[in-house]
Amino acid sequence: MSGKERAKTGRPPKLVVTDELLTQIQGLARIQCTQREAAAVLRVDRDTFGVFLRSHEKAREAWETGLESGKASLRRLQFKNAENGNATMQIWLGKQWIDQKDKTESTVDVGATLAGLLGRLTGSVIPEHVSDEQMIPESVTDHGMNTQVDRIKFQN
Repeated sequence: MSGKERAKTGRPPKLVVTDELLTQIQGLARIQCTQREAAAVLRVDRDTFGVFLRSHEKAREAWETGLESGKASLRRLQFKNAENGNATMQIWLGKQWIDQKDKTESTVDVGATLAGLLGRLTGSVIPEHVSDEQMIPESVTDHGMNTQVDRIKFQN
């Protein structure tokens, strides 16, 4: 060794760009592994794998290509399922891609809701089990909140 050449010191890198490694990285990304999961499969620390991807363009490209091709493959399978009559997949894809919505209906117990609101407005306690038919307005006023009922009389 000449005087100007220095011997390499330190540990050899755990990951070295090879066609086999690039294929493995692309395959892991294709099945949507996280970088943490890919690092575990490759038996390196997550940070080591992240630095490797940032430092090696071919590895980064393999990772990104794998992620995108995996998404396309999954989408292809979803559409195939929908085309084969899978109603659940048809509904889900309709919601995702063409803004279809479930028709939702809800019912509200107006008596209990009104009783609670009026109780808060008037400061009185109104039993929750009171039905709409049992509430009879005694007088009508406006408290600045567009309320129309001042007190409720309960019919037994």
